[in-house]
Amino acid sequence: MEKPPTLEPIEIRQEDGFTVRQGDRESGDLTWDEMLGQVVGLTHPKIRSAHYRMMSPAERADEEVRRARCFPVAKRTVRLDTSYEEAQELARAIQTLLIWANGVRAALPHNPERWPPHLEALRDFNALLKSEMARVEKL
Repeated sequence: MEKPPTLEPIEIRQEDGFTVRQGDRESGDLTWDEMLGQVVGLTHPKIRSAHYRMMSPAERADEEVRRARCFPVAKRTVRLDTSYEEAQELARAIQTLLIWANGVRAALPHNPERWPPHLEALRDFNALLKSEMARVEKL
């Protein structure tokens, strides 16, 4: 009887969904049953092919660029990767700007054209930043 080929180890990670990794290739954001099917597909001697696309980091980056180009720039997602410490510093800076802006508005109550612009956007960004920081604190 012929000996079956040796398999590369398979790593399974669970974050928001499941990621199945074999060698330098992985498929991510799988549900539990999709993850099981992927492992079966990679290990069953008569199948030996992935049900879901396995990509290397370079292929995944290319795919993200390809998908992003399907949307106008204004609708694309912007990701900011920063350390928690840098996020704290940014949150403090935003808070200082918002305090200053409120002082300007209080000093010039009858001159709204001289008020600092885009305060709602800055408040929204600050809330998003604090929400993400709280998520990291819970890890």
